[in-house]
Amino acid sequence: VGDAPLTALVLNIKPNGQPNVFSLQSLKFADEQPAKYQLVGQRLELVLPEPLDPNCSLQFTIDFNLLIPPIDVGGVHAYQGYLGYSDRQTNLGQWLPVIAVKQGDTWVSHEDIAIGEQEILDVANWNINFRITDAPDTLRIAAPGTIEKVSDSEWNLSLPNARDYSLSVGENYRLLQQETTNNVTVELYTFDDAIIVNDTGTMDTAAYALNTAVKSLSLYESLYGAYPLNRLVMVEGDFPDGMEFSGIVFVGGEYFRGLSGVESYLTLISVHEIAHQWWYSQIGNDQALHPW
Repeated sequence: VGDAPLTALVLNIKPNGQPNVFSLQSLKFADEQPAKYQLVGQRLELVLPEPLDPNCSLQFTIDFNLLIPPIDVGGVHAYQGYLGYSDRQTNLGQWLPVIAVKQGDTWVSHEDIAIGEQEILDVANWNINFRITDAPDTLRIAAPGTIEKVSDSEWNLSLPNARDYSLSVGENYRLLQQETTNNVTVELYTFDDAIIVNDTGTMDTAAYALNTAVKSLSLYESLYGAYPLNRLVMVEGDFPDGMEFSGIVFVGGEYFRGLSGVESYLTLISVHEIAHQWWYSQIGNDQALHPW
């Protein structure tokens, strides 16, 4: 961030781009001193109690509530169903406040539009204590990195050196998995509707998508370099299109149900989202200004 001391930090809060989703309860420094801040849209500017010199650190706590919205099928926010719920899954994509990237004297914050990505994210080490009250035994958590089940309702989730931490929770996920030749495990979480009936009989489109994902991951490794994790998670989403995050991608359920051959959107979107594990996840480009 340069040689000059910082007098403020900027956080980008993606959930505040939708109305009534994010509510900030408190923001305090390590000594319990309340922080001075300004929150406008997705940009939160935090005033530091004293200048922060290069190579120094500080600790602060942000307490907030999220009212996760229903997936807006057919509406203006439909493509943002990666932060939303349906009757069979809850998706937590870009749900956490993150420190903005600083370029020169400018903290980068892009306001949201309905389609496409506008984020530019730095890497961080993520460690999350995740609790679900009265979690059913059939619950599955589709998440990247290391997942340790601490109790019947508590998990520890960790992912080092990643640009975000996103996950999906569902009660009726069907899990398929396969290893690449480089020993990366690809996990695919789908629902029963990924098994379709057509003129030629019954087809498991999840098995097709998994095979496509394994082949594309191996191809990209040969072209661009090693995939940095030992697992890649892929989830059938109850929202249109698809979305990429560090170590996990969503592919819309409509593409599983509509598979008609290799030249289908299930093929296209699957390999597209996996390619983002290199561009965005490893190479942190500004997705709004430099998407290519």
